[in-house]
Amino acid sequence: MIIEISSKKGWKQKLGTESTARYVGTSQLGSPSHHITVNTYQLDLGDLSVKAVLSADGSCTPIMESLVGNMGGVAEQLTLFFSNYTRGLTQESVFNFDRSTCGPLPSAPTA
Repeated sequence: MIIEISSKKGWKQKLGTESTARYVGTSQLGSPSHHITVNTYQLDLGDLSVKAVLSADGSCTPIMESLVGNMGGVAEQLTLFFSNYTRGLTQESVFNFDRSTCGPLPSAPTA
């Protein structure tokens, strides 16, 4: 996967290479007596490395995500933890709308 990021200040950077996620291993989060078993996967996108930690109980519930690398020549690290949520959609109807009310998509900016 290749993505392109840019800023309002004018820099642009392409991140990524053709790559696939790979399984890193199983580990435990928490104390020895109160823990959850998780599976970790890693996806390398050139200058950016993404690690996703999912529950190992068969539901693949996301627990944590970590991004480490360079963006625009600046070293970055972002770690997200997911907690206290319910998987799924409680109101699928929020994604239904009258598409005829949508205007045309904006065109790409020109230099």
